[in-house]
Amino acid sequence: MILITGANGQLGHDFQRIFKEKNLDFIATDYKELDITNIDTVREFIKDKNINLIINCAAYNNVDKAEEELEMCYKLNTYAPRDLALVAKEIGADYITYSTDFVFDGSKNTPYTEEDIPKPLSVYSAAKAEGEKLALEAYDKSFVVRTSWVFGIANNNFNSATRFVMKSYDMLKVA
Repeated sequence: MILITGANGQLGHDFQRIFKEKNLDFIATDYKELDITNIDTVREFIKDKNINLIINCAAYNNVDKAEEELEMCYKLNTYAPRDLALVAKEIGADYITYSTDFVFDGSKNTPYTEEDIPKPLSVYSAAKAEGEKLALEAYDKSFVVRTSWVFGIANNNFNSATRFVMKSYDMLKVA
């Protein structure tokens, strides 16, 4: 059984779609069903569910507002990924969490690699960098995926903004 956290976000939405198409057994949760900032709640939730993979799609992703909401940003982007890794270790499940290229300062003239040392420039990026580190230290079956952008069909994102612009453009052509 696969556990998806942050299931109502872009990434979680697309995992659900793919898993349904592949007839894979999964449980999709969002903050209303599972508070991943409380490790005891997570432990209780997964009890007797035979989870063998946890995919953490949950995150605090309001980069600008993170400067004001440090506590929430760190709860979701640092400590929750670590705690999910610890729970995965306790039950022997593999664990995947998502991070960002924002962990780097952008000053390198060549592509970044896994071996590059993060140099975060904001609260958001510092929280993500620390979350990566703690998750990887907590459990050797933790995997971190760094991405620069998440594309999908759910919620507000690059694709939906592009569709809106294209619809507006088409309407102008008709007028």
